[in-house]
Amino acid sequence: MNTPRLHIHLERIEHNIRLIAQQSREHGMTVAGVTKCACGHPAVARAMQHGGAGQLADSRLENLRRMRAAGLELPFMLLRLPAPSEAEDVVQLADISLNSELAVLQALSTAAEKQGRVHGVVLMVELGDLREGIPPAELPRVVQQLLTMPGLRLRGLGANLGCFAGTIHSREHMQKLADLAGQVQGAHGLRLDMLSGINSGGLDLLASGDIPGAVNHARIGEAILLGRESSHRRPWPGLLQDAFE
Repeated sequence: MNTPRLHIHLERIEHNIRLIAQQSREHGMTVAGVTKCACGHPAVARAMQHGGAGQLADSRLENLRRMRAAGLELPFMLLRLPAPSEAEDVVQLADISLNSELAVLQALSTAAEKQGRVHGVVLMVELGDLREGIPPAELPRVVQQLLTMPGLRLRGLGANLGCFAGTIHSREHMQKLADLAGQVQGAHGLRLDMLSGINSGGLDLLASGDIPGAVNHARIGEAILLGRESSHRRPWPGLLQDAFE
């Protein structure tokens, strides 16, 4: 009886992210390699690092811990909204986290002060997918309060599309995100260095070049690991679909 096993071709993963990172750079964007589908496997994460990822992003704290223990050197992003009870671990393990609730932000602020760290925050904005995010009308109030919290730094804004309600990426969505960022920057005299609006479902929009220049960050997992965009599950030109056997 044969024992089942999964063979991961790291060179194919590295090929995929190198191509995506190159296409993204042509449009002024940085790519966070999403490692959650490989449970934060250090070898997979290292292939993403070698291929040009700007950050490593995962939804599980134990996966971030695993990659940190392996000596991965890129900044780490927690890819989901933290729970208040996780604040100390989030600050310890993640350089940046996605957020939308003031109670969680306050808990992160307390943990960051206690640990003597500055934790990066990306505020997620609801743009139609109904999965997560702050309603645009509420964003000014949340930003105002966040900026008073010690230990936190507002790194940027983000949006999640093509997930819960299947909302397709569009220039209109990205322009809305860029407009909201402009309003935040103008109201508070600050510069946001990360507008994270694209995932594997937004490769068509990325390739078209029809994205406002202010949107400069993508969170990519499926396209790197499986070689396909996630809106229609189509193989993406130049990417390999056989990284896993």
